Amino acid sequence: MAEQEKAYFLGREFLTWLWYQSEQRGGSVFIPEMGDLELIFERRALMESGEGEFTETVLCRGLNSELKEARLALREGKKVKEVRIRLSQDIKEWSFTIKGDSLDFQSVNLPKGGPVDTDDEEADFFLRVGYLTELFQIIDHLYGDFIHQRLDPAWSEKGLAEIRQWVSKPE
Repeated sequence: MAEQEKAYFLGREFLTWLWYQSEQRGGSVFIPEMGDLELIFERRALMESGEGEFTETVLCRGLNSELKEARLALREGKKVKEVRIRLSQDIKEWSFTIKGDSLDFQSVNLPKGGPVDTDDEEADFFLRVGYLTELFQIIDHLYGDFIHQRLDPAWSEKGLAEIRQWVSKPE
């Protein structure tokens, strides 16, 4: 089994933890250097349980979805395989799909506009690269926070217990 296949559960746990963190703070997360950022799981979640030929996958989506079906799937033991996230900071807003197994990004929508107000393609390119870099830094910081908590000896007593309580709480 390849190393990436052995550790795919960490990405799924990270997405569950991130969802929990966002809901605990009313749809936001806190990063010390950046302050509060709005982070909403929206419209689409792919949940999975089992392995190989015994894999069961559930897709939960909808325009005004609060992902109630995805929360139910968590209660039934399914794991977060991929989700759609909207992330906002000040006037900047990203939306993207992130895969739990690999933490790969898909369908990334970058913030509109910015400090460059010209038809300069090169300036637009660098602005877009800057927005991507900022998104990756935010997720990297959140993942670092998750790993720090996950490796703490108190994780199974406190962190995991809080998430289990959140998952089991009816809507």
